[in-house]
Amino acid sequence: MIVVNFYVSLLIVGRLLWHRYTIAETLGKKHGKVYTGLAAIFVEGAILYSFTGLLHLICFARKSYFHIMIIGILTQVEVCH
Repeated sequence: MIVVNFYVSLLIVGRLLWHRYTIAETLGKKHGKVYTGLAAIFVEGAILYSFTGLLHLICFARKSYFHIMIIGILTQVEVCH
């Protein structure tokens, strides 16, 4: 699920940057800045979820009980994402 979320976020960011480029060419650079902000939001959300999921997998693979606390954090990141 972490990999799918990462790739979908990359596709969304790519699409937003493409729209930014086309809008900046037709209407001017001032109008394309909105899409850069949206792209940053999607990237930050994916990185937070991916990092938390990776931390959970590492703790789970090492049979550490710390992964139980990470599950709570992971569900909050997933809901907020």
